[in-house]
Amino acid sequence: MVYTCLFGYSELLADTKYRRDGLTDFICFTDDRSLRSKTWKFVYVDIETMDPVRVAKMVKILAHRYVGQYETSLYLNNTAQLVCSVSEIFAHLGNDGAPMVCFCHPERSCVYKEAELVAKERYDDIRVIQDQMGHYRSIGHPEDAGLIFGGVLLRRHNDARLQAVMEQWFDQVCAYSYRDQLSFNVIARQLGFTPDYFPGHPGDGKLVLSPVVKANIRLPRGFRDDVYLELHEDVRRSGMNAREHYLKHGMPEGRPYRHPDRPN
Repeated sequence: MVYTCLFGYSELLADTKYRRDGLTDFICFTDDRSLRSKTWKFVYVDIETMDPVRVAKMVKILAHRYVGQYETSLYLNNTAQLVCSVSEIFAHLGNDGAPMVCFCHPERSCVYKEAELVAKERYDDIRVIQDQMGHYRSIGHPEDAGLIFGGVLLRRHNDARLQAVMEQWFDQVCAYSYRDQLSFNVIARQLGFTPDYFPGHPGDGKLVLSPVVKANIRLPRGFRDDVYLELHEDVRRSGMNAREHYLKHGMPEGRPYRHPDRPN
């Protein structure tokens, strides 16, 4: 099966049209009941005790919890498009290989260099990132020890060894940055796990195309609900979801979504 996640008004559904083979289910996990598609079946997940970004990460990472009834799964983020046949990409998941296949990051091979970019672009709280990298250095994680691209994950998700990696990976996403590429290789190294890798890179258009080059409205990566509501008292008073307001009104109005004079 193939699945994606879309939570908390983070972006518009890409709704890529795939040729159905009668065997593969296409599922979009979401909390948005207004979505419609001829390709994707919607499965609703409502968790109010966790922010929508981490809910999406939870469903993405913990495939064994959410799609355990299937033997294998392909996770695609909403900006990734499968350009080969389903059978062609699933053929990379051989029974004799690792239970997970992904892409190497096309630009970096070090979690610390990735963290520098995340902090520079203010994709997440700088203090959280610093604490996370400080912890990884304290436990001896080396530089240039590998970095995955997390937007495409092919897995035999019910493999017990892989499940242990996924559970600890998600624990890191909850404890530190939601930018999950910062933590996978650290956990995999600690547990002695090595995935297999697709040939090429995610933007070469041979297996997938990511990001898809098209107009798509999405939240800025550094968007924080609490900061947006702090900046816009009228939105807070209205009770409207901060993300929904920004996508539908704040973005076209040119409203700021973060403090210009603060690191985050």
